[in-house]
Amino acid sequence: MNSKSKIPKLADLLFERSIALVSQNITVHMQIDKTLHAGERQSRNPDREISEKEIISTCYKALPKISKMLIFNKVKMGDSVLIHNTNSNLNVIGVLDTKSGLIELTVVTVLRTEKFFPKPGTIPVVI
Repeated sequence: MNSKSKIPKLADLLFERSIALVSQNITVHMQIDKTLHAGERQSRNPDREISEKEIISTCYKALPKISKMLIFNKVKMGDSVLIHNTNSNLNVIGVLDTKSGLIELTVVTVLRTEKFFPKPGTIPVVI
């Protein structure tokens, strides 16, 4: 056996298992709000208007990924996220925050395009 190989300790294995159990039992509630700019962008789309239903559906489809990113510190409250729906090419830029125990995603802007280049530091979430 290679002396550089690390043999996991039982405590490490138990800890990893307990993390998996905890993450399977977390319930995340999200509230979706939008800015005035996002509302204006909905109707300025050249192809077709972006409906409220489509924005909400796209955000909720991203919820499992965003939740996992929060749990593993890949994203934090106050961060901007770009949710890109590959089926509809809908891009939703939102900011994460917490209010009264809920995760709040405030939609800043929406745009339907295959390639969207957000501000630096915006975290991509592809669904």
